[in-house]
Amino acid sequence: MKTLLYPLFFLLAFTAQGCSSDSRSDWNDDSEETGGGDTSVALLTSNAHVARPKADMVRTRLKLRAGVLNLSGGAKDLVNGEFVVRRKEWEPEVNYREEGGIGYLDITQPGSDNNIKLGKGEKNVWNLQLNDRTPMNLDIELPAGTADLELGSLNLNEIEMDAGAGDFEIDLRGSSARELEINAGVGEVTIDLSGDWDHDFNADINGGIGQVTLILPRNVGVRVHASGLGSIDADGFEKDGGNYVNDLYGHAKHNLRIDISGGLGSIELRLAD
Repeated sequence: MKTLLYPLFFLLAFTAQGCSSDSRSDWNDDSEETGGGDTSVALLTSNAHVARPKADMVRTRLKLRAGVLNLSGGAKDLVNGEFVVRRKEWEPEVNYREEGGIGYLDITQPGSDNNIKLGKGEKNVWNLQLNDRTPMNLDIELPAGTADLELGSLNLNEIEMDAGAGDFEIDLRGSSARELEINAGVGEVTIDLSGDWDHDFNADINGGIGQVTLILPRNVGVRVHASGLGSIDADGFEKDGGNYVNDLYGHAKHNLRIDISGGLGSIELRLAD
C-alpha cells in the first residue's frame, strides 16, 4: 500500500467522464486580458458535483501535480468543490466509474509534473469536500506544494499519500481510518492523531529532509518506532529500545502503532492537551 492559497484568477469546476452517477457542471466564462495580452488567462466559474453513488465503497485518487490542496468532509454529494487555476490547460480531469460494487473516483491533472511551475502570479488550488458517509480509501499524490487535509469526519479505511516538497497538515482526530502510509520528501509534515479512538490504528511514515510532527492522544495506547539521522523530541513518552510509548500502551483496549523514519530531518512526538 502506498499512500497534499494563492490569489484568484479563475475557477474551474470538474466534469465527470464515463461517470455512472449523476454529474453536472455549469460554466461561466468571463475572459480577462492581462497586461501582456494573454487571453488564455480567464475567469471561469463553475459549480459541479459527482452524485453520491450506490457503490459499497469508493476508491478515491487525487493527483495534483503542484499547488495547494484543501480537502475536508461535509460534501452533500460524493464530491463537491472548486478549482482555482491560472492556466486553462491545468484544468483537472474528473472520472467516476463502478465495477463490482466498488466505485473509482479519479481527480487528476493532465500532463507531466514539469508542466506546472508555480512562479510569481501562478496558482493551482483545489478546494474539495468529500462525503462523510461513503466508505472510502483515499490515495493522494502531490509532488510539490502544500496541503491542508481535515479528514477526521470521513468514513475512511486506508489512506495513502505521496508528498514531495512542501508543507502538509493532516487532521485525523478521531478518524475511522485503520491504515496510513505517507512518503514525504522535503518540508514539514504535521499529523494530528488526537481525539477519541474506538479501534486500532497503524501508520508507516517516511520523512525526507525536514520536520515530522505527530500530535498523539493520551486516552489510548501509543507506540512509536522512530528512527532517522536527525533529532527526536519525545517529551512525555518512555523510551523502550527503539520505541517510544505512552503510559497506556499495553494496557489500553485500543492502540496506535506508528513506524516513522525521519530521514535527515527531525521528529517531534507531542501529547495532546
